[in-house]
Amino acid sequence: MRALRRRVDRMLDAVITRLTEPAERVPVGWRLLWGGALAGFCVAATLSMPEADPVRAMDGWGLLLVVPALAAPFAALAPGPVLALAAFAPVGFYAAGYASIFAPAPLTTAVFLAVLSARGPYALCAALAACLGAYAGGLVHGLGPGAAAVGPGWITGWLLAAAGIGEALRKRRQLLAQERLRAEHAARRGAEQERLRIARELHDSLTHSISVINVQASAAAHLLDREPERIPGALSTIRQASADALHELRSTVEVLRRVDAGHGDPAGEPGPSVVRLPQLLEGSRAAGLQIQARVDVAPGVLPPEVDRAAYRIVQEALNNAARYAPGSRVDVAVACQGSALVVIVRNGPGRSPSPARIAPGGGQGLVGMRERVGVVGGELRTGPCNGGFRVHAVLPLPASTEKMRP
Repeated sequence: MRALRRRVDRMLDAVITRLTEPAERVPVGWRLLWGGALAGFCVAATLSMPEADPVRAMDGWGLLLVVPALAAPFAALAPGPVLALAAFAPVGFYAAGYASIFAPAPLTTAVFLAVLSARGPYALCAALAACLGAYAGGLVHGLGPGAAAVGPGWITGWLLAAAGIGEALRKRRQLLAQERLRAEHAARRGAEQERLRIARELHDSLTHSISVINVQASAAAHLLDREPERIPGALSTIRQASADALHELRSTVEVLRRVDAGHGDPAGEPGPSVVRLPQLLEGSRAAGLQIQARVDVAPGVLPPEVDRAAYRIVQEALNNAARYAPGSRVDVAVACQGSALVVIVRNGPGRSPSPARIAPGGGQGLVGMRERVGVVGGELRTGPCNGGFRVHAVLPLPASTEKMRP
């Protein structure tokens, strides 16, 4: 029973959706086919009506009154002219003396469909005009007030029902249009947020690679006359860092293309994660930092947003250390403590100033850290520490994460 009810509900939804489609979506050929079928029905039904006094016998002029039925399928495109023709049909039937009490039923069907298709105030006006005109025509041709009111009354009920249904469908179409508009706006907002996230990721990853390139290029220039045997190592590090930067750029372009196409991130592309910290630390060691790290987090335990934030915090802290304290000792600790993930990165003073360091970034790296921590509802503390700098982030974890820990 429930399955049957669901099937009926789906059929009704499909019918309502079809009826509420904009008029321009219905092909003209279908409209012509519908008009021809409707006209044929009206002619056949009208000819089959029994004759009775004082009704005028059906002739060619009477059949011409069926012609307005052809316009009914186009009521949504031109409601004024079509409804004027549709309203004229039953009025003409009564005024010319053709109609008995139930004779205008076929034409009323055509007018009903026209009113239903047109919707809006035009439909109600046409329905009332048709009823009043039919009533007046019946009185003129000798029907008593009671008999003259039966046919128009029957028409009135059908046409008012058509006007009401048409108005309900019009409101339904407006509601569907508003829902589609909201969905489009939500999709655009989602795409904008995704682009913003990608831009932030690109900034963080490229900043790290460029910092490594800058430090190693400065070191190579410094060692050119003093220790030339160490230059190949610096150049190798530069080559690897530049390759990483190019890979990030290509990946970002691909992601942006997929976002524009509505597919999101490419499947299988590894994102920032605590699991990838060893590669990040190796790149920073190659840049001259002396890193001691302790990462105590099982793979797959962290929520994606926390996992990504932790990686980027460590990355930005290492960038700052390479930029402002080259050659310094850096301690990195990442571990779950209670209901939070704690990330601590502390660097000491630089061993020697770099002869050509990157220009100061204006604190944008720390701003990005605070934004990432704020998104997950965490806390960030930064500041000088024993001649160096310390970053301490606390990222809250959901209760389900504690059950997944080993």
